[in-house]
Amino acid sequence: MANLICAKCNQPIDEENAVECPFCWEIYHKECWEDTENCVTCKKYNPIYEMAQAQKEVEAQNQQNEENELKDKENTVDDDFSQFNNIETPSSHIANSVLIVSNVALVLGVVLGVALAVYYFILGGFTTGIVGAVMGAIIAAIGWVISVLIKGFAELINNSQKNAYYLSKLVEKQKEKDE
Repeated sequence: MANLICAKCNQPIDEENAVECPFCWEIYHKECWEDTENCVTCKKYNPIYEMAQAQKEVEAQNQQNEENELKDKENTVDDDFSQFNNIETPSSHIANSVLIVSNVALVLGVVLGVALAVYYFILGGFTTGIVGAVMGAIIAAIGWVISVLIKGFAELINNSQKNAYYLSKLVEKQKEKDE
């Protein structure tokens, strides 16, 4: 039995993996036959199809149960750290100061941008005013970008201090468990 070709996928079949349709004797891979509801050639119903689908559903249900058990195990680990979710972490004075600087940079950029636009409108009329409005918008955008960068730096400082705080609490908890 050389050169066996699957009727469904048109790929070569090993003899030990070959299955025949009981009605027309068309040859399939075992997996292809199990996934085929009706024979490709004679169009008759595949009696093995329902059993194969039921087996796949059982396997899928077992896999889902295993995933749920794994999630449950992960949740128990998360429960150990859930006590930290309700702890008010100290906010850094440095981070708060940097956030204030961020807000000042934003306000300053917007005010300077609007002031420049108004100045050019008053000084030069409509066409110069349009140029002033564009320059003002660019200055306001630069102020916003600087504000975002400074705010990111403040968040970095604050998160670093929170991490240090949580680590110190974990070390304390571990020392209590060890004693």
